[in-house]
Amino acid sequence: MVTLGGRCTAWALLGLLCSLWISCGPGAEVRSPDTHAVDEDSSPAASEPTVVSPGTNATGTNDASPERVPDLEQAATRERAVGELISQFDRIAANGTRTVPARAFVSKYVSALTSAYTAGHAELSPKTRLALINLLVSFDDPQTVPAHAKAILHYAMTGDGVDEAIWACRAAQTHKDDRLRAALLSAFEHVDMSEKHGLRFGTHLRGAMLNNSTSSWSTLLIQKLRAPIARPESFNDKPAVRSFQNQLFWQTTAAELLGDLRDDSAARPLFLARLDKTKRDVHAQAEVSLIKLGRASALVAETLLTAADRELVDMSKLAEPEVKEPHIFFAADLLGKLGTPRSRDALIQAWDQTSDRVSRALLAQALNQLPPDAASLELWKKTYLTTTLDTTLPGGESALEVLAEGAPFWFNSELVPWLGQRAEAAPGKGSRKGDLQRSLVVAMGHLVTAEDAKEAYGVAQLVGGRTGTPAFEHARALATSCGNEVSCYMKHVATPEDQTGERSIIATKSAVMIGILGSNASGALLLKVAASVEDPAVQATLARAIEQLAKPGDTALVLELERAVQSAKKNKSPRADDSGPSPLELTYYRLRAR
Repeated sequence: MVTLGGRCTAWALLGLLCSLWISCGPGAEVRSPDTHAVDEDSSPAASEPTVVSPGTNATGTNDASPERVPDLEQAATRERAVGELISQFDRIAANGTRTVPARAFVSKYVSALTSAYTAGHAELSPKTRLALINLLVSFDDPQTVPAHAKAILHYAMTGDGVDEAIWACRAAQTHKDDRLRAALLSAFEHVDMSEKHGLRFGTHLRGAMLNNSTSSWSTLLIQKLRAPIARPESFNDKPAVRSFQNQLFWQTTAAELLGDLRDDSAARPLFLARLDKTKRDVHAQAEVSLIKLGRASALVAETLLTAADRELVDMSKLAEPEVKEPHIFFAADLLGKLGTPRSRDALIQAWDQTSDRVSRALLAQALNQLPPDAASLELWKKTYLTTTLDTTLPGGESALEVLAEGAPFWFNSELVPWLGQRAEAAPGKGSRKGDLQRSLVVAMGHLVTAEDAKEAYGVAQLVGGRTGTPAFEHARALATSCGNEVSCYMKHVATPEDQTGERSIIATKSAVMIGILGSNASGALLLKVAASVEDPAVQATLARAIEQLAKPGDTALVLELERAVQSAKKNKSPRADDSGPSPLELTYYRLRAR
């Protein structure tokens, strides 16, 4: 029999143990986002508390008898009760939070602990609140969503509890739930990216919003995207710095969300943001989202191409004042990336209506990125023949070299003699002529077959130079060896040593030949290879070959592409270039839009 004094001593000891746990236990080290950096794509399970089996302590004896169930409803005992339950779960889930004992604990206490956080938020100490929200994240149960919404909204309104809000955002990246949306949007509007805690929180908030996006946000997001961005003249001007950093967060996040929501009404605001030279930090994300929108973006680009939208035309002039017809430059660039077959007529009509060599080269380049057809190929040839060696595109590239480098993507081996003639008769002199001849010889190598290899080989030896000739020789040997056998080319595409360095011509040549000779099934096999290729140039050729072989409306291939893209994003290094979609991702968006 325990005396009253004994009970008091026991409760005092228990209180001391709880205090020690709160200051030194798992919540202070394992659960705190301050001491454990969290990637936005990582799962809350990565930092789960360690726990042993339900209702047992470390020695295996019963530790959950009815008389010891903590009282979570009374303010006076809530803090202690939460600490005791956290300790119990740490022991019970020592072998994982998905074990039968751990899930039984969750089932029993998830509602009460969620209520303890939401209803008793004001009475709990910050340390206990943080430990509790961390515990609820590890539960991975939709019943905890009100607590996560509470943590996010509380931080948004008060600036207090940033670590709790970060953990709640991590949970929101797992739980797609309507109950989170109001809190997320409020946090988005109130976040202060100039403040160190706001900067930490913003990354996780973005991930949570992407997982819970809704079309009801579109109006606000478009409003945010339209706002001006003013760079501070001095970093000592704190209000100006604050406004600038917040606008960058709001607008890059808004641009990304609008693309994911696939809201057609966002196409024009996104294009305006892409053209606004004061928003260069938003350009990359705005362009990605324009590509995601597909046909809606193409329609806006076509209005710019015809100069029908004066605001877009004026913005393009401000963005590229040195370009003679900047509206054609921006419109053709986007239409080429979108690859929408229905834009072909608009591009051809624009070519007919301009006499500017740069504009015509840009339009021919865009046509080269659409699914090949005879009319586009003939216009591309005509553009090449009427373009001078000194014609330079806005990015500084030689127009003739760019056109030559696009030749393989017509997937037409009959171009080989024509390319050979252009290489022998290349205009001008000096290094620029040599660079053009090398580009033509390499393009010829991509398309050469065993039948025309002998004649093309003579041209390559004559004008290919140090790099063009060896590249052509690799390609010719492959064409002679494989002939018209798709399986032979497929073997070389999948060989790692043929994907890098000087031998990368073998993988790219193989991809082009598969695009010419293969079938829809060959495209599916190419996709399996392309997903693991690291060289961007090789992957770009593989992606174009996949697109060339895709049948209209091939939803199975689009789904496979989506899975490959998502897998690549998941495995992507945090330091990897994130300036735009990968070639495989671009192909996914292009085919999805068709």
